[in-house]
Amino acid sequence: MADNDSSSMKKEGNFCIGTGIGVAALGVAGATLLGAVCPVCIVATPLLIGAGVVQRIRASYRAGQENESIAGGVGDDRETGK
Repeated sequence: MADNDSSSMKKEGNFCIGTGIGVAALGVAGATLLGAVCPVCIVATPLLIGAGVVQRIRASYRAGQENESIAGGVGDDRETGK
């Protein structure tokens, strides 16, 4: 279940990054064809890309913590020194 959670977080992050890139492409196309840039594109692009990156980092961090807790419980002899 935990791997599914981090996997879905990564997918959501990828979706935000892709949407941000798509909005940026729309803004560039508008600037090229019409000579004007939509203010929403200027604001939405970095917000979407940033939100996606943060989501991916959180998913990676969560997956790393889950792997440590699983690996730490099996055969961990740090307390006994063996």
